[in-house]
Amino acid sequence: MPITLPGSRALARRLLWAVAALHFASFAVNVLYHAWGVGHGERLVGWLTTFVNVDHRQNLPSWFASGVLLVTACVLWEIANAVTATGEIRFRRHWRILSLVFALLSVDNLADAHQVLRSSHLAAIGAASSWLLILAPLVVVFAASYLRFLLHLPARTRMLIIAAGGLYVAGVGAMEAVGVLTGYHVPVALPGQALSGGPFLRHLVGASLEELLQMLGSVALLYAVSTRLEHYRHTVTAIAPVQARIQPAANPGRTRLTRSAAGDAGGSTCRGLVPRGRRPGRGARRTLAACSTCSRSRATARCAG
Repeated sequence: MPITLPGSRALARRLLWAVAALHFASFAVNVLYHAWGVGHGERLVGWLTTFVNVDHRQNLPSWFASGVLLVTACVLWEIANAVTATGEIRFRRHWRILSLVFALLSVDNLADAHQVLRSSHLAAIGAASSWLLILAPLVVVFAASYLRFLLHLPARTRMLIIAAGGLYVAGVGAMEAVGVLTGYHVPVALPGQALSGGPFLRHLVGASLEELLQMLGSVALLYAVSTRLEHYRHTVTAIAPVQARIQPAANPGRTRLTRSAAGDAGGSTCRGLVPRGRRPGRGARRTLAACSTCSRSRATARCAG
């Protein structure tokens, strides 16, 4: 069943407002509670600080981030279906693999599953997390395998995807690198320590920046793929009337294409439907819907493509 979303611009605008609201609530509530001591000893206030903290998992910001990744996975799968409908199946598998990857990222973001890769035996570089050393080479190899796919996209979509990936990787890895260079791992909470004052504010700012970059990257990517989905759906809608006019011929193994159906394809229409016996001109172009069948309709016309 095809998914229904608002327009790509409206969707991105609403998600950006949600990101701003989540980070404002997280910063304000945690500063009041941890730095100024407002509500200490109150169970409800303590729960609220955890529920809106962008640095925690299984809470409101985590559900939001996982939801954005899951919607992105669904949009990518819909693009693969739309690509199949238009006949451009060359990169269909790439869209489907991307969809599965983002579904896994959604689950990981919610459950924080990558933390099982943390090991002091594997990474002793400052306070960096060992999972970066394990996953970084895999990410590089995966990105290299998608280079041709990326180049086939329109320039605007390609730049949006590159920018989104840069923001997300910066959020995931750059703050870890800050911990390596400074010797103080800002985004990760210190086990067994109750931070307050200056150390807490540094931790909160670092964690908020990390999550903000990841959320902005996710929203930017969702906007980019949503625009592609709109394009492919428009293409499918445009060629549907052409396909509807293709009627079965007397011979079950052949199809007959009328001249009006070929003329309605628009854009890259097939100019080669000519009466039998005329010589087609050079430079005639094929159309996605018409030429896939008119080359078999010898009794009515002949394709110049």
